Amino acid sequence: MEIVSAFWRLGLLGGPLVGSSPSPAMHMSALAACGLKGAYTPLEVQPASLEGSLAALFELGFDGLNVTVPHKRTVIPHLTELSAEAAAIGAVNTLVRGEMGFSGENTDAAGFTEAYLKNASPNLKTLILGAGGAARAIAQAVASKGISAVIAGRNKSAAAELAAAFGHKGAAWADIADLAPLDLVINATSASSPAELGPLAPLPLLSKGAIVIDVNYGRPFNHFQELAAKNGAAFHDGLPMLAHQARGSFRFWTGADPGPGPFLAVLESAARAAQPQSLPMAAQASARVFSPGQGFPARKKADDAAKRDPDIQEPLGQDSLSQNSLSQDALAKDSAGRAPLGSLSKERRS
Repeated sequence: MEIVSAFWRLGLLGGPLVGSSPSPAMHMSALAACGLKGAYTPLEVQPASLEGSLAALFELGFDGLNVTVPHKRTVIPHLTELSAEAAAIGAVNTLVRGEMGFSGENTDAAGFTEAYLKNASPNLKTLILGAGGAARAIAQAVASKGISAVIAGRNKSAAAELAAAFGHKGAAWADIADLAPLDLVINATSASSPAELGPLAPLPLLSKGAIVIDVNYGRPFNHFQELAAKNGAAFHDGLPMLAHQARGSFRFWTGADPGPGPFLAVLESAARAAQPQSLPMAAQASARVFSPGQGFPARKKADDAAKRDPDIQEPLGQDSLSQNSLSQDALAKDSAGRAPLGSLSKERRS
């Protein structure tokens, strides 16, 4: 496939902590792997200036943008087109340049599928924990594989509403112990440790050969990793999902596919470093505060370098995916558990 752009202008729209995202390092690595030239700039955009900023970035020639909180839902009215996947999930994480403006895509569900479900059986008895944005994307992903899941959340009505939207069943958090035995358990909340989870009903027994997935990663005391170990089940953290979400954005923009390797390598390097300030230099890029009429944005030091920005691919919702500081001990324990369930196996510019 012919690549049209000689220099790819890419970026990330987000809030005050956008400068601590690993996305610049991931996408610069992918550009290098494909032999392409370009730049990826984290841009802090205030909600009130979102519409004008999009118009200005289009005029400045940006080819594509990622979108993170707080703009993943509010950006939708300002787009020229919305993909069916983004409409179903109700959020956008990828903007693609078109003739008249940016169109919206969402790579959350596809990223989850590529990472964990590529060769999954539709007969897996599946439980999804959470009823927010991450759970919504995962509900779409498992439905696309013909899997009928139970979605459980502390808010039973929210879980039931989400389940109905994708042909699944809803359940109260207190009732999940009655679902045993399970083949697949997916934690789509932002909580992984006992301290974060608070009171939690006993999780059901797992079937032989079961799989437990926690979309978070690097938690020093991971309840779901412990559940997998006690049941002899495989455990997978969220790094492959994040890598494939970024890979999907890159393919939409450039038409090129370096595979998941460049993205996953950056994430694993950042995880091993265990501290945000130890991220590769491109990932430490200070955010540029952008507003319409500025020309190219001025640099601004990140407000709090000690805090991790939620990953750019984070679906937005009441139980949205997030990251805590990373633990080298935890990563050492689960480093062998990130292999996907199945093998990992457009031209669009005018």
